[in-house]
Amino acid sequence: MFDGRDPYAVTNPRGWHYLYPPLLAILVSPLAMLDSQWQGVLWYAISILAAWGCYTESQRIWRWLRWSNTSGASGPLRKSTANSATKQASVAVPVGFFCFAGATVLLPALNCLQRGQVGIILTYLLFLGFRCVLTSRTLWPALIGGIVLALPIAIKVIPALPVVCLCLLLLAAAGLHHWDAPLTRRAVGISSGVAVGLLLFFFVIPSVLIGPTTNSKLLNTWVTNVMLNDNGKSDDDFSIHVKRNQSLTNALYRLGNWTAYAYAHAPDDRLFDAETPVDSQTHDITMPMDTVWLSRSVRMLQLGLLALLFGAGWNAARDDNAWAVAAVFALACLLMSAISPIFRGHYYVLWLPAAWIVPVYVWQYGSQRLAVVLSISACALTWIHYLLLPSAGRLGVLGLGATIWYIVATISVLRTKPIARGESVQTNPELRYAA
Repeated sequence: MFDGRDPYAVTNPRGWHYLYPPLLAILVSPLAMLDSQWQGVLWYAISILAAWGCYTESQRIWRWLRWSNTSGASGPLRKSTANSATKQASVAVPVGFFCFAGATVLLPALNCLQRGQVGIILTYLLFLGFRCVLTSRTLWPALIGGIVLALPIAIKVIPALPVVCLCLLLLAAAGLHHWDAPLTRRAVGISSGVAVGLLLFFFVIPSVLIGPTTNSKLLNTWVTNVMLNDNGKSDDDFSIHVKRNQSLTNALYRLGNWTAYAYAHAPDDRLFDAETPVDSQTHDITMPMDTVWLSRSVRMLQLGLLALLFGAGWNAARDDNAWAVAAVFALACLLMSAISPIFRGHYYVLWLPAAWIVPVYVWQYGSQRLAVVLSISACALTWIHYLLLPSAGRLGVLGLGATIWYIVATISVLRTKPIARGESVQTNPELRYAA
């Protein structure tokens, strides 16, 4: 970064390249003063602190959401006097939901720590920024939250999906409520904060530290070699079809090739299982799923998944309900697994927001049985992937299972009816039954 060499040409002992925007390399460059062992120890410690931050931010978000549920305020920014009727709407939530959420991301988190990845740090930043925005009553906390939410985008681009989704949701909420002052301040704050943060993290800070010319050159290299590279890697010989990649695209690819190998005498799908650059023998092999219709079908499916998310977001914006806003943001964090072409097992630490927010939301406002199923099934999917990796990874169990989980969870959020402003349990039979 600082002596003119190209950081995107550097590889680690496994032959892996640096794949992120320039900012992350600049931030970790002080570690170069230490030997490799202490670099690993310090990064591990930072990741442990971020994991603790995920826990504490989850607690803070939970306390705020519980307050919004029991205070008689349907929206996260509105105050109203609590009464006995609305307090009854707060259904006791089993602690098991939080335990299963922790178990869901336990193995991905350990995998993330083992490999020195950034997934835990990204999850913490998303939690922190969302909490700042969710609890904001003035412009400045929302602005700070937006700047925080821009940082994970500058580290790894895929968090742009939940961040953009949250910005659009809050802008829609302000518009649907006639640009109510608190809602407008929150929407303008987060949108401005994200814009300012992206400008700072992509251009201003790197340009100050390494010079605008060098930063511009590195950004161009990153866009060309990583963002616009079909393989998603700086090395064109690197296969993204290894079984550890549990994105929706690769899960469908792996399952289709396994089916063809098992029942139609196609080439062995395990040719792409190596975690090293693909050798010359596999370069010339055409697999059954190497077709245009697969990519087009996946694009159509991804558009459908986005449409589901936008539908849930529209309902949340219309109701201005804190729980619904949190559920949609959490689902957007999980949807990254279906949109990104690369989503390895350790990326699923980003399942944490949805793993506890969505089941708790469904438990309180929807079907308690479905909430239990969602909580247990999320945990089961990640454990099956890691404990049975040779077979489960080969069949894309985690990638396909997470997508199905997302569809069921999003539909359940769409079908739930949060308690409306001024509505009591007595006037809502479903809430009376749940209570």
